[in-house]
Amino acid sequence: MDTKRSQNGHKKTSTRFHFAPMKENELKPLVTFKNHRIQFNEIIARETFANEKFSDKKITLVSVMGPSRSGKSFLMSILTGGRQGNTVRGAFKTGYERCTEGILVFTQPMISEDVSET
Repeated sequence: MDTKRSQNGHKKTSTRFHFAPMKENELKPLVTFKNHRIQFNEIIARETFANEKFSDKKITLVSVMGPSRSGKSFLMSILTGGRQGNTVRGAFKTGYERCTEGILVFTQPMISEDVSET
C-alpha cells in the first residue's frame, strides 16, 4: 500500500492489485439475455467469484452500468489494467453495433496485495 500526504496534510493511501498468476484472464458471460429472458450461468459463477479456491479471500464485485455505446467496456478495461504502454486492450470497438451484452466476469480475480481498513 502506498501512503502519501495531500496538500492539506491528510494521508492518502492506495492499494495495488494484480491478476492471479494462473492462466490468461478472459471475459465469460455470467448473465445472458435470450428470448427476452435473463439466464444466469451458474457454472461460470462457480469457476469465477464463487470458486472455492478463493473462499479465504474477501470478494468485491465492481460493475459499470450505462446506456449503450457509452464506454462501459472501455472503462472496465482501464480499471482492470487493460493498458500496455499507450495501447488499451479489452472488449470494446468503434462503430454503431454493440460489442458486449449481458453481464461478463473475468475468469481470474484481481488480488489485493494490501487491503486498507480506512
